[in-house]
Amino acid sequence: MQASTQLTLQVETADAASVEELDELARGLREELLQLEVHSVEPVRGGPAPAGTRAGDIAEIGNLIVTVAQSAAAIVSLVTAVQSWLKRNQRGTVILAVGGDELSSAGCLLRINVNSLTLGSRDV
Repeated sequence: MQASTQLTLQVETADAASVEELDELARGLREELLQLEVHSVEPVRGGPAPAGTRAGDIAEIGNLIVTVAQSAAAIVSLVTAVQSWLKRNQRGTVILAVGGDELSSAGCLLRINVNSLTLGSRDV
C-alpha cells in the first residue's frame, strides 16, 4: 500500500464572511474533493464545545484535513481541483499546508488564489 500524507486546507474570504458562509464554502469544497482519489477529507476538530452547549467537538470553521497518497500526482490533482473550485465560486482563497498539525507550525504553505499559486513558509 502506498504511503499517505495529510494536508490542511484553510478556506478564507477577502470579505467578512459569516461563519455560516465560510462553513458552506468549506463543505462545498469538501464535497468536490471527495470526488478525487483521496483517502479522506474531514473537517478539522477544534476540541470539545463549551460547557452548557449541546454540541460535541467544534469544527474549526473553514478548515479541512485531506489525506492523499504521498505522490506528486495526488498533490497536483488536489491543487488543480482547488483552483477549479475557486474559479467557479469566484471568491476566497485556500491555504494548503503540508507538514505538522497546525498552520502555524514549520512546514510548507501554499496559498491558492483563482489565478495564482504562492509557495512560502508557514511563518509568514
